[in-house]
Amino acid sequence: QVPDQQERQREAAWVTARLTDKLVADQQLEDDRAADLQARQASAAARSSRGSRALPVPPPKRSNKGESFHREMLLKHLLDPVESVLKFLQEEQLEVPFIWTYRKDYLHPAMKVAHLWFICEQDELWEAMHALRLRANLEIQALCDAADSSEADSSILRGVLANESLLRERCISLRADCVEAEELERRAMDVLDAKDSAGTAADRLRVREASEQLERVRQQLQAAEGALRDAEQAARQTQQRMARKARYDQVAAREVLRLFPADKYQPLLEGKDDEQLVRYIAAFLALLSRGAQKEQADLPTVKAVAVENDNGVTTDEEMGGTDADRLTDEDDLADLDDEGRVGLRQKSRRIAAAAAQSKKDKEKEAAAKAPRSRGRDEYSRAKGVRAVRHFCELFMAPACEVGDAMRCGTKSRTPIPRESVTQAAQALLDPLGPVPQLRSERQLLEAAACVLSTELAHEPSIRSAARKVFLSRARVSTRPTDKGLQVISPFNELFGLHWLEAKPLAEFFQPAHNCFGPSGACGLNGQCLTRTGEGGRSLFLRLVEAEREGLLNITVSLPDQDDSFVMDIGLFLQVMPDSSHGQSDSQDLRGSWNHQRLDVLKRCVDQHLVPSLVEELRRELVRLGREAIVEEAALNFERMLRVGPFRKPSYEPHEMVKEMLLASPRRVFYPSVACIYLTEGRGEAMHMAFVNKDGVLRAHETLPDKAVASQKSTKIRNFLLQNRPDLVVLNAGGGQASRGTHMLLEKTLLAEVQREIELLTEQQRAERRGSGLSDDEDDSEAAIYSAHVIIADDQLAKIFKASSRAKRMFPDLEPGTAAAVCLARFAQEPLAEYCNLWTAADAMETFGFEALFLDLHPLKRLLRGMKLALVRALERKLVDAVCEIGVDLNRAIMHDHLGALLAFVGGLGLRKADALRQNVRRSIGQVDSRNTLLVRKLMGVVVWTNAAGFLRISGSGPHGTHDDEDLEFPLDNTRIHPECYITHDIVPKICYDAQDSKDVKKPSEVVVRFMRSLRRDWEKRLKKYPRWLALWLGPGLAAADSAQAGEAGWGGAELVRPVQGQVDFKEVIKDVNGKLHELGFELDDPLARLQLADYAQELQAQGLGRRHLQICHIKDELRFPWLDLRDSLHSLDTTSLFASLTGESDRSLFVGLKLGCSVLEISDTSYCDERSNEYRRRQRAVVRTDIGLRGSISVFDVTDEKVDPDSFNLNEVVQVGMHLVAVVVAVRKDKLQLDLSLKPSHLQSSEAWWMRNRVDEPAAKLWWEQVCGRNPRQLFDQHFDEEAALQRHQELEDEQARRSEAAVGSLAARLQLTTGLQTMGSAAQSQTKQSQQAVRLVHHPLFANLDYKATEERLRQEGKGAGEVLIRPSSKGPDHLTITWAFQDRWFKHISVQEKGKRPGDIGLGSQLYILEDDLAGDMFSDLDEIFSRYIEPMNDYVSTMVKHRCFLAGSVEEVEAAMRQQLAERPNRIPYFIRFEPTLPGYFTLTWLSLNVNSQNPVKKDLIAVRPYGYKLRGETFARPSELIEWFKRITEAAARAAAQNQPVVQQAAPLTSMRKTRFSSNSAANYTNTVYTAPLPAQPAPPPHR
Repeated sequence: QVPDQQERQREAAWVTARLTDKLVADQQLEDDRAADLQARQASAAARSSRGSRALPVPPPKRSNKGESFHREMLLKHLLDPVESVLKFLQEEQLEVPFIWTYRKDYLHPAMKVAHLWFICEQDELWEAMHALRLRANLEIQALCDAADSSEADSSILRGVLANESLLRERCISLRADCVEAEELERRAMDVLDAKDSAGTAADRLRVREASEQLERVRQQLQAAEGALRDAEQAARQTQQRMARKARYDQVAAREVLRLFPADKYQPLLEGKDDEQLVRYIAAFLALLSRGAQKEQADLPTVKAVAVENDNGVTTDEEMGGTDADRLTDEDDLADLDDEGRVGLRQKSRRIAAAAAQSKKDKEKEAAAKAPRSRGRDEYSRAKGVRAVRHFCELFMAPACEVGDAMRCGTKSRTPIPRESVTQAAQALLDPLGPVPQLRSERQLLEAAACVLSTELAHEPSIRSAARKVFLSRARVSTRPTDKGLQVISPFNELFGLHWLEAKPLAEFFQPAHNCFGPSGACGLNGQCLTRTGEGGRSLFLRLVEAEREGLLNITVSLPDQDDSFVMDIGLFLQVMPDSSHGQSDSQDLRGSWNHQRLDVLKRCVDQHLVPSLVEELRRELVRLGREAIVEEAALNFERMLRVGPFRKPSYEPHEMVKEMLLASPRRVFYPSVACIYLTEGRGEAMHMAFVNKDGVLRAHETLPDKAVASQKSTKIRNFLLQNRPDLVVLNAGGGQASRGTHMLLEKTLLAEVQREIELLTEQQRAERRGSGLSDDEDDSEAAIYSAHVIIADDQLAKIFKASSRAKRMFPDLEPGTAAAVCLARFAQEPLAEYCNLWTAADAMETFGFEALFLDLHPLKRLLRGMKLALVRALERKLVDAVCEIGVDLNRAIMHDHLGALLAFVGGLGLRKADALRQNVRRSIGQVDSRNTLLVRKLMGVVVWTNAAGFLRISGSGPHGTHDDEDLEFPLDNTRIHPECYITHDIVPKICYDAQDSKDVKKPSEVVVRFMRSLRRDWEKRLKKYPRWLALWLGPGLAAADSAQAGEAGWGGAELVRPVQGQVDFKEVIKDVNGKLHELGFELDDPLARLQLADYAQELQAQGLGRRHLQICHIKDELRFPWLDLRDSLHSLDTTSLFASLTGESDRSLFVGLKLGCSVLEISDTSYCDERSNEYRRRQRAVVRTDIGLRGSISVFDVTDEKVDPDSFNLNEVVQVGMHLVAVVVAVRKDKLQLDLSLKPSHLQSSEAWWMRNRVDEPAAKLWWEQVCGRNPRQLFDQHFDEEAALQRHQELEDEQARRSEAAVGSLAARLQLTTGLQTMGSAAQSQTKQSQQAVRLVHHPLFANLDYKATEERLRQEGKGAGEVLIRPSSKGPDHLTITWAFQDRWFKHISVQEKGKRPGDIGLGSQLYILEDDLAGDMFSDLDEIFSRYIEPMNDYVSTMVKHRCFLAGSVEEVEAAMRQQLAERPNRIPYFIRFEPTLPGYFTLTWLSLNVNSQNPVKKDLIAVRPYGYKLRGETFARPSELIEWFKRITEAAARAAAQNQPVVQQAAPLTSMRKTRFSSNSAANYTNTVYTAPLPAQPAPPPHR
């Protein structure tokens, strides 16, 4: 329902307040980023100066006064834009891309497209709050109706039903009249048509009268049907109101309304647009309503309302309880996340199925559950006793009065008893009362304190004030557990969070400041997110996750425990009486009652307010943290989408800009691409694929892994020679193999290919000349061959390789070849490959789930329950990106790999886009204009309005290289919306005025002529204004000289569109009167001379709305249509390339890390010193580390003593082949090398020493500043106790060292005692050798060098239960690992992992991991974290889901069989079955059931259910949910029984993996998402009775 103007204004004010907070926070974040960038630049400049030291730059100071003024101005000026956006969304059904592109005149200048999506989100939250407010109002109305003893509702219902019946009869009568009138009109028309001439006047009059009569009847019918709909709605509302009223007892409802005055809380509920306050009011009402509802047996199951009318009696069944259940379910759904909603819906379906049982079973189940559902806690028991309520009112006002006084700023009434506490209690006690727990004075006082404290803590005004004070005063402290001390090392991501001391809770709600690395605030490319700034919304989420893993403990408390909290709330002054009251009473009497009041306040704060606020704020911070991660991940995804197709690198940036401007709407370069897809490690083949300029696969080849290097070089050279690609792409995931191939191509192979092409061309020319033919120009161009080589990120290719899309699109290709095709197309149009992620769905029908495998955020693993929210956020970013660059409609229809772009055009989706492609292919083949989509009804009006401006209609030439005259509407190939040249003649008029053309022509001819003349003018002007071209270059690029441009190649130059007022370029011209006129940043052309601002005012006066910014947009499109300003795809930067090639990041490879290495060679050379102009000796050892990287050890890093390089001999210390342990002192990412040290001081220093001396130690300081881009002085939170954390870590390392020394000494002593015994000595040596072989160097927090017994014992001691994991070395050798997975508490499964991609003898972790299980034999994992996310965590989820299922029974085999026999005795005609654990096989469940065959020797049947990462596996079938498994089991057993009874073969059906529920991102074809699995037939069994 569309809201009215008043409600929209109210919603706009609410959304504006939230949008203002977001804009202010975003501005603060931008300021902090700019300040941080400025500080790092100043520090780098200071370091580059000789003899100068980098001084810390203080952060800028903010002015609270200026920030407050800025907020007030935003609140004032944002209200109208927000209201306009809401009107566009709600009334006109316009979507965000259309509003952002074509309705900018209605937006605030500070608003961006992300703020429009934010308004959409707030609109949904407003609707949720409105629904919550409506439910609360309905409950209040139900209480008021129940408290009223009148029976007017029944008479009202009878009247409404009678009116409904009359209107229904009226509609039936009018429908008959309408049919009769249609027949009369048809007969009159037939008479008129039968005559040859036009007929007589009487005939025409008869036709006109019949048509008028038909129109009158139709109008009457329409009015009657509208009235009938209103009457039906009124009847439903009355019935629902009566049903809600019937749920409450009259006396109890009056008591609830006395404690919850409707006249006070309903205005508060309606007048305040505070979601938190609305929830507080609803919770307070629910608390007071406990016990006020009738028993379930007293509620009517069938309620008949007799309506005395002509039709007799009408019955409305099951009025009681239905609406309440529905409202409760909606409330639960509103509070849950996306995955919780799915579980709740499954639960509701199970409840609905259980409700279909017999009446006897239903009554028994209700009777069994009734005592538990009553919720008789201490408060519920006490509030129902009249004596307790009467005693409470003797000395304290009700909570509603206290809250009302706090809202109004007055003092509440405090009763002053005239008798003592004992006397008042004894007068109310009844020793023989119905409640035996309240027969003494102490019990009565306890009950009264419980009731008052509970109600005071839940009163909305009191709770809101307490939340505000608690949020400002609460402090958070953290301490590591024993497990945390073992895991959290100084370079761990949690170091800096595990020892917080009294950090204000309010800081966790603030965005992070001063913690921005080189990649921004989101920490991509392996940037270190382990250090905290002064806040961060995701910080508390990381603490909660660490607490869940048992690494630390979180304490939220107030700084003091006195009565100041109660005083600050204002509750003390409200509850305690004034000193003037009761002066005549004795001091002891006043003191005794004040003691009771203070006891109530203490209970209220300690037992209710503080614990509940802690839990509430924890949940809110966790939610905000996950939302912050989703937002940051979406920003990282947006950065990925800013990368466009590959462009030829230009050494002159101005020429590059000039080519782009003049080539629009076409791209400058359409490359054909060859991709070489390699996999690091042995046993993997090399795949090559070539796609033409349209992305069509033309050639592919696979080279086996056994081929030698010379064969690979020959194959690559021949493949390039045959296909001659413009671009060669290598995948970064190939590691060192990709880097070596890249160097080989650039140094030798491409040059050889070019020479061979030249030789072939010369031979063809010679043959042509010998035949008397002239030279061909095409041969001359072909002879000049040059290709570009880049290493690109292959995330999408890896996902495509493992996706079902690869098998569906390329069924005959190997997965590696399919990945090569994907990477080649990615180089041509990256955006299309990102969109293709949404063309596949998982078992939960989530389209776009493959995007969750992208490396979007280092904390993405914490998004439990919000993965769908992340998918939606990524969808919005894709919609923005696709609408920004547009979609060539005909190319998207022609090529399937580009078709997914249509799904993200505004107004479309997967379903509508797929239908559009199919309809165009089937009907017209190609779209010639945007208007054709509307005329041929390929789109609806609303969809066409939202989508037309983003669809490019190009000609039939390749890649859109057409002449504009070929199009019916040449503006269809621009971003200009058709409303400006089809609906209204805005653009043709601009072109007429700009050309000053008086002759009458077709609008399309005028536009084409004008755009051609404009293009010729720009070709001349761009040669004269190189300074204007520099405006399009990003920050810092315009000032770069040609040498720097040559080094950068300008392949990834950032281009920006000049904005008026933000550039200093000014063009001055003379107008018609000879006066100088400034054009700003525009160059002089026919469009710049037009007074378009006056034209916009004229359009607004004509009622066409605001058009000034839209006209400016039209000018840009007429000059440079569809200008694509995305960055060019280029090779990865140094940090990204290092992370992709090595798999290492700043978290795993840091200064101070000890690595094992082997010496490869010792270099002894000389170099010329520039200062002394003398030759000096240079010695260094080249080593290979265990992680696969090369390193160098300088002669100065061998000893702590001063070294003379000319006399010192490095060979005396280090020899080739020696195995060493060295310390990392520098990471050179540009060279993929490490600088290592053998200094004893470095080897003896722990990680704590390197962290403590990060400012004084040059190597550590250089690593933090240059590699991590962080200031080492500002790494941690100001509330982090760094000294205590480092001291405790140092003590732990010292203790471990002492234990190791003691163990070594003990082992040496035992070996010494057994020297006389040869056999025992051999065994000890063998055991020592095995223990040495089992030691591995794997850098992961969950790895430990333990055997399987010690691993299980550690998991038992930590006591974290099911789902925990520990990694250990494997007994199979150094190329294997074992993952010990806790299937259940103290029940473990050992999973073997094979490592590939490393050298023999390497004790580090391999780059390719394979789980040694049959169904996962071909799945490769890049690291251990990927195994957790794709293997362990899904199985944990499936185990948890199965354990919570209603058919699961925990217990031994005997207990489960006994339960089945008991059920069989109770229900002999039903087969009992349960799912239990399989005690002999961890990782398996057992489906067990009893056979009803009396002749069976073993009636207990069972089947194993394997838990796999892709679902539950039973008899070869795979199921995503336990319910699907049960239903399939029932169906197949019944089919087997029927087949056995009829002596027929059994046909087993495959279980579908997904259902076909249609969504916005869904497909029409069910065949794409259903797999068929072969399974063995089931044994024949007799026909079973119905299952439970």
